[in-house]
Amino acid sequence: MMVAGNLSGRRSAGVGVRNKGFVGWVLCLLVLTVALPLWRHFGMDTSLRVDGAGSYPVAVFDDRELGGASEASVAVAGHASVITCRIELGYAWPYCNVSITLGKVPEGVSLSRFDSVKLDIRAQGPAPMPVVVYLRNFDPAYYQPGSSDTLKVNMLEYSPANGDEPFTTSLANFHVATWWIQQFQVPAEHARPDLRNVVAIDIGTGSNVGPGLYTIGVRSIEFYGKWISEIELLTLLVALWSVTAMVYLVEGFRDARRTAMVASSGRRELERRNEALERERQALTIVANRDPLTRLYNRAGLRNRLALLRAQVDAQHRHLSVMFMDVDHFKKINDVHGHEVGDECLRGLARLANANVREQDVLCRWGGEEFVLACDGAALEVAATRAERLRVAIEQAEWPQGIRVTCSFGVAQMVPGENLRELLKRADDALYAAKRAGRNCVRVAVARR
Repeated sequence: MMVAGNLSGRRSAGVGVRNKGFVGWVLCLLVLTVALPLWRHFGMDTSLRVDGAGSYPVAVFDDRELGGASEASVAVAGHASVITCRIELGYAWPYCNVSITLGKVPEGVSLSRFDSVKLDIRAQGPAPMPVVVYLRNFDPAYYQPGSSDTLKVNMLEYSPANGDEPFTTSLANFHVATWWIQQFQVPAEHARPDLRNVVAIDIGTGSNVGPGLYTIGVRSIEFYGKWISEIELLTLLVALWSVTAMVYLVEGFRDARRTAMVASSGRRELERRNEALERERQALTIVANRDPLTRLYNRAGLRNRLALLRAQVDAQHRHLSVMFMDVDHFKKINDVHGHEVGDECLRGLARLANANVREQDVLCRWGGEEFVLACDGAALEVAATRAERLRVAIEQAEWPQGIRVTCSFGVAQMVPGENLRELLKRADDALYAAKRAGRNCVRVAVARR
């Protein structure tokens, strides 16, 4: 008993030393958690200056390459690159612009850590003229090799001041040009501004410019920000706290195992801890895969279930169909009746859809007012019939405050050689076809050839 007591005392002393060290580390981490954001707010400043007549290559373009008659030239005057542009009405949207190359595809300059830009640009002409600034970003997801037009157009249009004061604005005011999205049919996930790999800055004449002789002087473009972004700083702090928590849990687990070797009570305590951790893991798994509002699967949960379902379908040569379901004019429901009523409609829709699916089917909330139903063993015609029944049930159901709720459906069946992403894309396209057809209807996707 004395030997056991001495061993226990030495273990307790070792644990005490480790606990003191851990407490010291936590205190340091608390100081860092407060100090680093303050330091970032009041310091950590960084900037990038691009001179119009600096070391970056400069090229000039006009609408003659598209059949227009406008002519542009560029020359260095002092510390500025000056574009001389004669606008002629030979093209529907006449233009001239100058391009400053920051890097060659695929290597550009990341502007994502900057939050504002100062534009020292002057414009003169027979009439007031807005100027457009394009930040051209490279990403292989949408870039077509050899076509610089497919570089993403993050744009800002403004009217330069008549005096010598530069124009300073937030980079959040840049948006992706609608004409670029439409011309290259860019999907929604790539239609947001992206400044992570900018290869060129274009400056040119703005919209609705009339004929005449114009000059645009580009003195400098200067970006301001912090050398570490808020997301990077938050990620760093979360990582430090996560590692600290992990170390704490691991050390606690080790201490429990050592205690379990001394007495059966220690083993039982360790088992209780393990059971609690397992319950927490299961609870986290449910949270990670379930939508909190409707309790249906979310996207992550659907992908996990679809992966298993796909393997079973391939092994047993069964049909697999999916349907997209989208609430018509849901924004209007929120705007007129409030978000609480909108949420209640989504919960009611989830209950109604759940009541009309089979046990082997998988129903998920895809996002917002959009739902996806995976129909195991259902051919296209069967899935379309089920979608129509569900559409009618939704239209005839009673909804809060007597509002009328309808849904549009897009249905697709998996064909040989098709992956899940392609299947979901075809069903989503069919949903948009239903929207274009007037909503509150079902449209099926034609199988690819």
